[in-house]
Amino acid sequence: MTIICSICGEHVNYVLLRAEYPKCGKGHELGRWVSCGNRIEQHVYLSIKENSCPYCGSQGRVGIIDGTRVKCLHLTPEGVLCVTRPFFWIREGPPCFMNHVSKMKLQA
Repeated sequence: MTIICSICGEHVNYVLLRAEYPKCGKGHELGRWVSCGNRIEQHVYLSIKENSCPYCGSQGRVGIIDGTRVKCLHLTPEGVLCVTRPFFWIREGPPCFMNHVSKMKLQA
């Protein structure tokens, strides 16, 4: 998955995603990184104005604390889950160590 700015259409460099409120290279806001309220699997996603999680539909969302462990849930076309270890939020990613920014979850 690639992050594209909805205002200018520019591909967003992954380094710019390591902020609570990331912006594209031209300074346009992309939203806020949040986790959903799903008690079984708290998904991490970039929220613009959505009230529900794009993966499970869970209502409620909260910001993610710097240093929180996050696990990549990216599936390859063959159906294999990303094999990288969990990363520390903002310090090491997003993206994960394989440059995925698709589906992620908080890791206990």
